[in-house]
Amino acid sequence: MFFFLSKLLYPILTSPFIWALLLLVWRWRTKKELVRKRLLTAVIVMLLFFSNEWIFTQVAHWYQTPERELKVGEKYSCGILLGGMAGGDINNKGHFNSNSDRFIQTIKLYYQGHIDYILVSGGNSYKDNAYNEGAFVASQLAACGIPQNKILVENQSRNTHENGVFTKQLLAKHQLQPPYVLITSAVHMPRSLKVFEKAGFTQLIAYPANFLAAKQKPNVEYYLIPQVEVIHRWQRLFKEWVGILAYSLTGKA
Repeated sequence: MFFFLSKLLYPILTSPFIWALLLLVWRWRTKKELVRKRLLTAVIVMLLFFSNEWIFTQVAHWYQTPERELKVGEKYSCGILLGGMAGGDINNKGHFNSNSDRFIQTIKLYYQGHIDYILVSGGNSYKDNAYNEGAFVASQLAACGIPQNKILVENQSRNTHENGVFTKQLLAKHQLQPPYVLITSAVHMPRSLKVFEKAGFTQLIAYPANFLAAKQKPNVEYYLIPQVEVIHRWQRLFKEWVGILAYSLTGKA
């Protein structure tokens, strides 16, 4: 039930576009002229605020986990690669998305000798024969030259909570000792760490990837020109905040 409710409510709770649309519907329904003017002003101000890249960068840079470099000779038994970097099409064929930097960083960590095993955690399959992210990512790791006996797959989890629980069980089964390197997006890392700690992990090395924002040199576009794409990035940030709140209220973080 939690899984389906989260998928239903996340778009409403996290999208400035949806908020603006709801305000416009309210404006369309009301007959009070003063209310109509204020609602239109609210929509304009909201869209200008959430499309400003400078504002978003300050907030995202404050929240997301900072970049980390592992030292030469620093080695761990396993790198845990969280799903969310790929999806399936109508033919159940897998394709990488904008989060695929975590896949690239994991391969680099392996070939640089920092991790001995790679554990892929991600399922999201509703049917027996449907696309499964864990299986797809494992196949792509093998295609990049990672030995199959160095790839562990947890392909049943549908969310971060299940990532933590099922990954813990698989690591215990293969008797891999901590600490482990946790690899996910920089904005997802704070929630992931809380959830994994709740699942019983005590020694995790955070290795963030695909950062939502990076500070830039001053320019007119950065400070003043609205950017529609920035609104979508706010939604990803809000999703993390709502997710942490929901997991905290349900005892999962």
